[in-house]
Amino acid sequence: MQETLDFIVCVDRSIKPTYPKNREPHFPKYELILPTKYDHRELIQWQNDYQKYGQQITTGEDIYLDGPDISDCTNLMDLIAIKEKGIAVFRAVFQGKIVFAWKSVVENDVDDVFVPLLWEQNEELVLGWRYIGRNFDHNCVALRFPPRENIQ
Repeated sequence: MQETLDFIVCVDRSIKPTYPKNREPHFPKYELILPTKYDHRELIQWQNDYQKYGQQITTGEDIYLDGPDISDCTNLMDLIAIKEKGIAVFRAVFQGKIVFAWKSVVENDVDDVFVPLLWEQNEELVLGWRYIGRNFDHNCVALRFPPRENIQ
């Protein structure tokens, strides 16, 4: 019998996520302005032109400075909720991609900027942080919400 996959994500936006070393995200005013329940198959898997067309690898700095509207992006709480759905659901939706939540970028003590990410490694889902100075290739996507009128 085939397993039924549940793609509906529920996020309690009243609980503030714990950031590394109690850092604050760059965009705290957007933390709570997100849907609390949604089908994560409807999230937009955004990439810039370099990533989409494989012309060259881009950096996270390029994505951060010239990428999607941060107010439409997912945050750390969304990645946590997606992780809780399990690896079968993650594979069905993201098919080997590494997903990023650009609304939750933070800085370390020397002003380096990091973005949270979720990926599959050794049959497990791993939630981590990537320095935005690193390369981001065709397997990296920024998760964005569709326009508000399309969210139920």
